[in-house]
Amino acid sequence: MIFFKVFFLIKLTQKKKLKLNEHFFKILKKNKKLNYSKLQSGLEMWSFKMSDFFKVATDLFQKNMYTYLESKPKFNRISKY
Repeated sequence: MIFFKVFFLIKLTQKKKLKLNEHFFKILKKNKKLNYSKLQSGLEMWSFKMSDFFKVATDLFQKNMYTYLESKPKFNRISKY
């Protein structure tokens, strides 16, 4: 039972992390910088230039540094300054 719980939690966190990258790839696809190929065996492959991904990611992070997070973190105020 413990194995199942750990496995289930790992699966949930993996899916959650994958979804966080979607907006980067949507922009690459919109700009026609994302290449797609399907082999006869059914294997699907996606490719892109790392420089294109870096440009998209840096632009998004410059606009909003919390772009990779689901929501903006809550900060506790430490002092009145």
